[in-house]
Amino acid sequence: GLRTLGEIAILCGDAELAAGFLREYCDFLDGRGARAFLSTAAPRLGRMLWMLGRIDEAERRARQGRELGDEQDVATQTLWRQAQALVLAARGEHGEAESLAREAVAINERSDALVPWGESVCDLAEVLNAAGRTDEAAAAFDYATELFERKRAVAMVAQVRERLAALRSGTPSS
Repeated sequence: GLRTLGEIAILCGDAELAAGFLREYCDFLDGRGARAFLSTAAPRLGRMLWMLGRIDEAERRARQGRELGDEQDVATQTLWRQAQALVLAARGEHGEAESLAREAVAINERSDALVPWGESVCDLAEVLNAAGRTDEAAAAFDYATELFERKRAVAMVAQVRERLAALRSGTPSS
């Protein structure tokens, strides 16, 4: 379905395509009142919107996840924090951004799901990079790479290595 197509697009590194599929999926869920699924899908879409520079829309999706999400739903609780952290970092609110990003990492660390954990570490890296803390960002990207390698998530390893190379060469982030 649409969610799977969105996840495939994420693995391919195509944020625009992923956002399109995830937006359709969110609309589908919203139309059916499927709040539990929407609470996870919305901030997932928010991360893609951040990548595309659509900060206000990304924040709306993060907020949707926060408002709809169950406290015990690990995916929702991490994803809304990640999306909101990226939004705050883009606006220069670095302290709050880092706090949220670190909370997301801590929640994922306890759940031990390597891919979401790795993604949350990548988002922390982006937050640190936005604050000009390049060395810490690079270390976080390295750690995310280790997590993805443990899961044998080859596509994610390639994306992080590309991001790390851009960081080290001084290329601005997306």
